[in-house]
Amino acid sequence: LMQMDTSGMMMMIAPMVKSLVGDIDAVAQTAQFNPTSDLTMEVTYGIQMNDDRSGLLGLLNDSIDNTEIPSFVGPNTLTYYQISFDFAKLPELFTTIVSENPILSMQLGEQTPQIASSIALYAETLGDDFIYASSGALPVDDNGMTSLIAIECINEQQLNNLLVMMLPSLGAEPADFLGYQTYTLDMGGDMNMMMPMPVDLSSTIATAGGYLFIGSTSDVHQALRTIANPKDGFEDHATNVGLDYISRTDVAGWGYGDMAKSLAIQNKLNAKMSESMFADMELFDPEMAAEFRKEYEDEQAYVKTVQKAFDQFMSKMAFDYTVDDTGFVSTAVLVK
Repeated sequence: LMQMDTSGMMMMIAPMVKSLVGDIDAVAQTAQFNPTSDLTMEVTYGIQMNDDRSGLLGLLNDSIDNTEIPSFVGPNTLTYYQISFDFAKLPELFTTIVSENPILSMQLGEQTPQIASSIALYAETLGDDFIYASSGALPVDDNGMTSLIAIECINEQQLNNLLVMMLPSLGAEPADFLGYQTYTLDMGGDMNMMMPMPVDLSSTIATAGGYLFIGSTSDVHQALRTIANPKDGFEDHATNVGLDYISRTDVAGWGYGDMAKSLAIQNKLNAKMSESMFADMELFDPEMAAEFRKEYEDEQAYVKTVQKAFDQFMSKMAFDYTVDDTGFVSTAVLVK
């Protein structure tokens, strides 16, 4: 790629990519089909880093302290994973990325230490546990497909003080929800001015119960309800049999999901948003709206074929991964 790039841009950004991802020496993959009566496939991925793990991969801790699924993760979960991440090393990584990229070094210059110090103020309030969950249901509702990030918070007071100073200046709307301070950003504000969106695109940030929550407003509110009243928590987390074939202990991360259902919901959302767009378009140019609608309908045969393939071969999955000084190994299973 560098040889084909006559502009020299790849040569400029290559050091930044290397410092961001890490110095990877080799990548390997193996696959086994129908390894058990429950599984369609078992895949193992490996990344070799001979000069020690670095970049973002270097920030992954080698074990998870808590492997329980939190009660705010509910039955409509599409994807769930948790990892252990050393946030305290983020300022050092930022400084390394800037120093190894000439463009960033010229742009930031003497500001780099100040920015790194600001990052450190936030990083020192966070623990190592990182959780991500996406949710959705059929038929698709106004929330569409939602997501939630929950990061262990070890100093809520300091983090709240930092959020109070930063978020309102970014346009976040402060509010009280069940006694917790929340900050909401309307991510679809500008889009809604041009074309009304059929789903809620707002995002909310809050701290509560030892977590920093960032995600779709509906998911953050549900997490806060669970913390305020544990009886509102969930016992059904939409897990699958793939978890029986991976490890949740002595690993650096693990997760599970339903890829076929995620794709089905995404297709329904696309259809819903496309129909909304066509309806608005018909008000000022019916002929153009008809052309766009015809193109969209012609594409649906391919979409249905892909969905059928996912339903049959790539529906539910689970994975785990381990790390050491020389790299990263992950095992993923696809459930029949």
